[in-house]
Amino acid sequence: MNDADEQSEELARMCHLLYTRGWMPGTSGNISVRSVHDTEEAVITASGRDKGRMTPADTVRVRVADARPSSPGQPRPSAETLIHTALYRGTDCGAVVHVHPPYATTVSSALRPEASRSDLEITRYELLKGLGRGFHPRALVPVFANHDDVGRIGADVEKWLDEDDVPPPVLLIADHGLTSWGADLSSALARAECLEAMCGLLLLERGTDRTPLVP
Repeated sequence: MNDADEQSEELARMCHLLYTRGWMPGTSGNISVRSVHDTEEAVITASGRDKGRMTPADTVRVRVADARPSSPGQPRPSAETLIHTALYRGTDCGAVVHVHPPYATTVSSALRPEASRSDLEITRYELLKGLGRGFHPRALVPVFANHDDVGRIGADVEKWLDEDDVPPPVLLIADHGLTSWGADLSSALARAECLEAMCGLLLLERGTDRTPLVP
């Protein structure tokens, strides 16, 4: 098995894991890794594929520059490819995870921005260390407005990356879900897990003392 095949196998295994967690129900969600052969390419899950039945054939290689398949005859890439490639262009990450876990998705719906973006302030939690930036007692997690035109979301993400000197490696999309990234799939998933856990804690606090998610 060559390196490209191993990457496709890795994506399929990760999809199965996230499907069983309920974070990729049906055909939802997508994950990608940078190509081991060309950092200007990435391998991503194809559009409309059942994540519980993913196989290595359900992946597609795309160009980071424009999110298009790098060669003809491949499956259609996921719609969120434009967000993945914006992250590859704007950071040095090696993998991106986009999932729909319940707590983060609920928080993203509660914080639906009126403009292109609002910010979720998270403080105090020890789990902030899990975002991979050491212990910063505060993180501003962006919540991007959702659009049918995913390219608009990708453009908003790219603009945010240009403006933020030390962006957290996670973001939310209103009414949609969570996206995280890291050096590899393991680190990207770990950051998603930490943000999902912190969103769960925020919702528990809100339920017990009616603390608003934003001031």
